[in-house]
Amino acid sequence: MRQISSTSAIWKEGGVASTDIASLVNCNLRDDENVLVKFGVKLWSKERKMRKVAELDQGSAEWHAARLKGLGATEASAMVGASYRGFLKPQQVWEEKTGVVAVESFENEHMARGKRLEPIARDMYEGLYGWKVPPMNVLHDDYDFVRASLDGIREDDKLIVEIKACQQTNHEKFLKMQAVNDPMERQQLLAFYFNYYRMQILYQLLITGANVAHFVGFNEDYKDHKKLAVVEVYPEPGVQDILLRRVKEFWKCVEDRVPPTVEWCAYKVGPPDEILHPSKGTIS
Repeated sequence: MRQISSTSAIWKEGGVASTDIASLVNCNLRDDENVLVKFGVKLWSKERKMRKVAELDQGSAEWHAARLKGLGATEASAMVGASYRGFLKPQQVWEEKTGVVAVESFENEHMARGKRLEPIARDMYEGLYGWKVPPMNVLHDDYDFVRASLDGIREDDKLIVEIKACQQTNHEKFLKMQAVNDPMERQQLLAFYFNYYRMQILYQLLITGANVAHFVGFNEDYKDHKKLAVVEVYPEPGVQDILLRRVKEFWKCVEDRVPPTVEWCAYKVGPPDEILHPSKGTIS
């Protein structure tokens, strides 16, 4: 993801015209004349060139080999202090990526349930929205080690899907989030309930350049339409900037075989203070 707030980035994109210099020191009379705003829109509207790679069977030898070559969404979340219940730490990820410890392959009850129900949830989602979202592995257009395994992506690449087969307690949280109309309030609730999933999704949006993610909760024990809850999640450019920087710093530690410091690993990102909410026309 390219930074849109630095003058060096602006220079690379062709520089700033002399008539726009005043806006860099907030001297414009109108907000829509601000060069940083115009430049940000210009960059965000650029077509991303993420790379799609063949889907690998989770748990296979090929899947494990691919995981060692970069950071997936779950691991990237740990770089900003947002791993599931704090279980995954940057130090642990570093040990696995450098081969200091062997990567353990296991499948617990919840993982097996999720694998079984994900195709069912995807079929129900596709029937509801009328478009296909096949699973896909993707790489960032600039960095091979920035990668993710998507539960689904629409053909136009503007929408991605993350599916969770929830137990009742978490499914109720999905239903509550789905009922919130205000995008910022909904995203703040997402950060409160599932910050680790929020960071995973932001990482996936960063890689793909998609406009929106559908965070899908599925519980087969609920009746009719309540089986499926769909929560719209939008990009957070500031947080995604931090995510990419942290992942790049961490991967440098992997390449240099120097573990990240305790201070570096203690870093955490807070709740959202901005989201990039596209118009409905871009995601319909």
